[in-house]
Parts: sequence; C-alpha cells; structure tokens
Amino acid sequence: MKLVSGAVVLCLWAATLAAAPEKSPPAATNEDCLTCHEDPAAKRANGTSVFVEKGKFSASVHGEAGLGCVDCHTDLAKTKDFPHPEKLAPAQCSGCHDDAVSAYSAGVHAQARQKSTGSQAATCVSCHGDPHSIVPRTNPASPISQEELFGPAVAVSTAADWHEAIQQANGTAYGLGAGIFTSDVAGAVRAIREIDAGSIHINWTPLWRADLMPYGGLKGSGIGKEGPRSAVAEMTDVKTIVLHGRPW
Repeated sequence: MKLVSGAVVLCLWAATLAAAPEKSPPAATNEDCLTCHEDPAAKRANGTSVFVEKGKFSASVHGEAGLGCVDCHTDLAKTKDFPHPEKLAPAQCSGCHDDAVSAYSAGVHAQARQKSTGSQAATCVSCHGDPHSIVPRTNPASPISQEELFGPAVAVSTAADWHEAIQQANGTAYGLGAGIFTSDVAGAVRAIREIDAGSIHINWTPLWRADLMPYGGLKGSGIGKEGPRSAVAEMTDVKTIVLHGRPW
C-alpha cells in the first residue's frame, strides 16, 4: 500500500509540474524602448520620425507621473521580440482620461473625424502636443498657450510680477493683440511699451475693434495694417518731388 500511495503522489506532483503555465517575459522598460527611440535618426519606413527625447519625456506630465511606454502602448506589454512591429495600436488616452475623452467624443471635433477619415479636426494631440513631451495646460510653454487655436479655449497661467507677465505675453511667435486688466497705471504703461502686439487694450479683451483703427499684428501675426487709412496708404504710390530754384 505504501508503494502504491507513493506512486500516486509522485504522479500527481509530476502532473502539477507539467501543467504550470510558462512565465511571461517581463514587459519592456522605458530604457529598453529608448535603446532605439532615443536615436534622433530613428524613423518609420515612410520617413516620419519616432525620436523621443529622454529629458523632455522625463520632465513631461507622463514622465513625472512615472508612466512607462507600455502603459500607453499596451500591446508592447506582450511583445517578446524587439524591434517590435512597426504598426502598433494607437495609444488610448481614455485609459487615464476617461472623462476628457468622453467629452471630446461628444464634441464637434470627434464628430467631424467620424464623418471623414481625412478630416483635419483637432485631436487630443492638436491642443496638448506630443504625449512624450506634454506639459501641464497651465504651463506657458504648452501648445494651447503657444499656438493660434481659433476656437473656444482659454489657457490660464500665473505670473509673479509685471516682468514675468510681459515675458509670457512675448513668449510666443504671435502678436496680434493683448488685453491687460489692472488698476496699476505705471504697470499698464510699462506693458504698453514692452508687449509686442499690434493692439493693446487696457481693461478689455483684444477682441474689440473699430473700423477706423489700424488693425494688424506683429511677428507671426501678419504684415502691415488694415483699416481705411491703412488701406489707402497700401494702395498709394508715394513720389517725392523737389522744386529747386533756377540754376542761373
């Protein structure tokens, strides 16, 4: 009986060993991914860059939160062979930003993209920038503060004093108009002098204009001015005529 019992136990133990599932390889780390993607020359077959700057990613919202590449590119978590296939499933923002994605899906941008695959309507990246270097929306360096959105959006950032506020106002490639709300007359005069914008409004938004006003921006916000007087000047060729006395 003892021999038989021992044989039964031995068989059961062997069966348990045989049924043990194979351990999955550990998911790729950020360092594994950067082995290829930290190379500025890294490109897809169609020539588009897949370069990821390590420093910018580390300082980004995602980097500071401790997210790994596989947290967004979930299909990489099961990939065993690297380099991975060029075609990966698109990263889904809804994994962390479900409320924001739901609101976007109900908006006009998502609806436009659903109607046409060639739609140029905005995506998350259009306003928030590259996910590998994304910064908080309150950061003056964020795309929503740096680019002309032409949409119902507002970016709010703080400044410690007039110097920093003027730096932020001048820290973009554009300069169409500026609005300054203040009771500090000296500060308002300083802003008028130092802000690079085509029109500056004190205690009002830069959306207000009158037809008689010269209207136009500085830097990347246009060349020249529009308005009746400016239009006449643009369409006028100026000749300089000098009448001298008789030379004899």
